Amino acid sequence: MTTRREKIEELLLEGYYSVPELAKTFGVRPSIIVEDLKHLLHSLKVKGYHLRTTQIVCYKCGRRTLPRGLHYISRCPECGSTHIERPRYHLEKIL
Repeated sequence: MTTRREKIEELLLEGYYSVPELAKTFGVRPSIIVEDLKHLLHSLKVKGYHLRTTQIVCYKCGRRTLPRGLHYISRCPECGSTHIERPRYHLEKIL
């Protein structure tokens, strides 16, 4: 039986996922997924993996920015609009 964190690891190795997508997949709050990602980040560094992140894109003001750290983002840092493309995460093997 695999744990939620192991399943998240498998999903992130296959493709890019946002925190809300993962939360919906596992039926938990986004804050729980953020905690799981923080734990995975530390444990997977030892295995030689890196967590890749896409930019936050605001559809209202057009701002593109990389998130600072792992946390659930629901608004544009510039204009406060909720009409944003949230960052997506992916695990990549470090050569």
